[in-house]
Amino acid sequence: MKGVLVEMKRIKAIVPIVILCCVFSFSAVACLWGAETTLKADALSYNPATKKMVATGNVRLIRADGELSGQRGEGDVGANHFLMEGSVRGKFPKEGISLESDILELTISNDRKILEGRGNVRLLRGEDRLNADKVRWVIGEDSYRGVGNVIARFETHSIDADEVARDGERFWGKGVHRYEDKKQRFTLKASKINGVIRNNDVKELIAEGGLSMRMIGKQEKPLTITGKKGVYSKDRGTLVVSGGARAVQDDRVVEAENLVLHLDSKRIEALGKPQITFMLKD
Repeated sequence: MKGVLVEMKRIKAIVPIVILCCVFSFSAVACLWGAETTLKADALSYNPATKKMVATGNVRLIRADGELSGQRGEGDVGANHFLMEGSVRGKFPKEGISLESDILELTISNDRKILEGRGNVRLLRGEDRLNADKVRWVIGEDSYRGVGNVIARFETHSIDADEVARDGERFWGKGVHRYEDKKQRFTLKASKINGVIRNNDVKELIAEGGLSMRMIGKQEKPLTITGKKGVYSKDRGTLVVSGGARAVQDDRVVEAENLVLHLDSKRIEALGKPQITFMLKD
């Protein structure tokens, strides 16, 4: 009986500490986001010495412009950093964005809110989606980077690659397995691409390294063009392929130092040591 009384005293001593920790945790999150924020969880704890807080079980971080949920969260108030893990989901109504990942980190630096998701990341915005092993996204900006098994689907184009990124009007990709321009109706693969996008429309694209492009050419027959480098310009309506350029359609092969494909007419200009090979029919 005496042992039971001693244990009861210990429990009574712990309860006020736990409650105090919960209060400190709520305050810490508000400092992290710089605005009124609510943190909900099955259990909360805070260490004033290290300024670290830990939330476990049905964790929700709620703010006017966004919400994160997961099974465990921890934050470093002094460093403006919060990590969520375990079937993480995020919603940002103002941006029209939702995301899912195994782990999600939020960092605030120079008034920029940066999200980094790791493991089975899926980011959705309207009909656009970005899936990857890892995604870094800056809230409120056209700035993101996806790495590892990237599948990106947008209104005007799509990219399957090892890495895809965008910063403002510029976008690029590495290890591009498939790029598709939905308006111009061509696909390509290359070691890397760099492009410019304005008003959700691809204006320029440079593809380099083992370039192979496919589209429907004249008479609705498949056309394949290969080379070292390709330069697409929407304003000029052309795709220029250089470096051992080669075009194959049906039983005809055109080779030259440079091939200029006029996308509207599907006409091909061969510049620099042009050569054409075709089969004569009996």
